Amino acid sequence: MVRQSIAALVPPTQRRQAYALDSMSVELSFMIGPATAVALATTVSPTLAMYAVGGGIVLTGFTLLVLNPPTLARDEETTTEQPPPRRRWLTPRLVGLLAGGAAGTLVIAGTDVTVVAVLRDARQVDWSGVVLALWASYSLVGGFTYGALSRPVSSVGLAVVLGLVTIPAALGSGEWWLLALVLLPSGALTAPTVAATADAVSRLVPASVRGEAMGLHGSAMTVGWRSAPPWPER
Repeated sequence: MVRQSIAALVPPTQRRQAYALDSMSVELSFMIGPATAVALATTVSPTLAMYAVGGGIVLTGFTLLVLNPPTLARDEETTTEQPPPRRRWLTPRLVGLLAGGAAGTLVIAGTDVTVVAVLRDARQVDWSGVVLALWASYSLVGGFTYGALSRPVSSVGLAVVLGLVTIPAALGSGEWWLLALVLLPSGALTAPTVAATADAVSRLVPASVRGEAMGLHGSAMTVGWRSAPPWPER
């Protein structure tokens, strides 16, 4: 819903930059949220931590209800065009974009698990938080750089390169600082990959079906995340 509103609020010429900021905000949540929840759970109580998480979700929903951001731009609201049938806009190109988004999210979630597994094998699991925070900071820099580019970059190409540069993370020696260094290329491509797929989907479909298309995009990203290997137990 947020990305659908971004497409309505931001002019097409600046939409890529807006989606880059959206991806960067996700990285900030990834850096701050888990650490805050763990701090509350370990220093106060796990119950209070869960109340805080649930309260934050409710507060966010209430804020969106009050702000009521539009899902269509003003010029789009005045059109009387009927939504086209799904077979006309759910094209092979769009399906490819959704698949690329799912693949990119799969790589990102798999990297999260890999970091913990590699450091656990090296008996340096206490450094996991530092490595993951650095990885997220690389993504912030990558998202800012992507938004500052004068030309868009292929979302599928970004997903492919993201997968390639992530492979060395599984081959690291286990030293936390070396793993953090190896993750620099993949981290720098994380936010741009998410932003590029959202931007491409929003431009590829008519405004009358953008909500459904962005819903499919969100589902594709969730499928990639849920398809990642489970958290290592050993």
